Amino acid sequence: MPQVFKVKNYFVSNTNIPQEIVCKIKKEDLHNNEGYHILLNPDDNCLAFGDIDHCKSTSEVMDILRDIVETFNIEKDEISYTHSLKTTDGKDDHGSHWVIPSMSTKMKQLKKIMEYTLQHKYGKQKIDTGIYKKSWFRLPNQTNESKSNIHKIMKGNPVDFLVQYEKNFKKCKYMPPDIPLREEDIPKESPQPQNKITNVNDIRTKVLKMTGYFDTLILGQNLALYYMTNLMEILMD
Repeated sequence: MPQVFKVKNYFVSNTNIPQEIVCKIKKEDLHNNEGYHILLNPDDNCLAFGDIDHCKSTSEVMDILRDIVETFNIEKDEISYTHSLKTTDGKDDHGSHWVIPSMSTKMKQLKKIMEYTLQHKYGKQKIDTGIYKKSWFRLPNQTNESKSNIHKIMKGNPVDFLVQYEKNFKKCKYMPPDIPLREEDIPKESPQPQNKITNVNDIRTKVLKMTGYFDTLILGQNLALYYMTNLMEILMD
């Protein structure tokens, strides 16, 4: 089993980690509420996972989970997820942690996928991509001084949520899909530059080349008109 940490609140440093919060546990210990967390490392591989927040109902959470299944092109029985409920001022706030135990990825890639797809559709409040960094990640069945609402497992088992546990990668058979490009992300073609005369020397050169194209009688008039027209364009730009 990987190291887990008893995190009482989120003032606990994840850089200078107090030795007394480090735990070595067995799988069955994850069912006990001891404030267990893992420490996410954005530079390491991880299972595809995420955090859903601030939904008005369980059905809204389930709608997002169905979208996650579709986005990652998996079967619905391949996702593990929790449900949490917090009530503030009489209003219910539903959330979920989810994991795809059969899919491994890089955390930076996962963050991009979530930003380009689910967060783009549901917004930053409901699809939390702030978790994809070096940070504490609360495991199911756990509370602490900062979080009193338990994430109860609705499908899967506690070990699934050890998203950077090396032994979990042995079950992986998928990589995440390519990130779809949104219309606003497609590079726009730059307008082709026009052959415009940009300085007085260019005009003078053009005038000299034109001397063979006009009769002597009208040469002066045409040259003067050409010279003044182009000069005015430069001065007005």
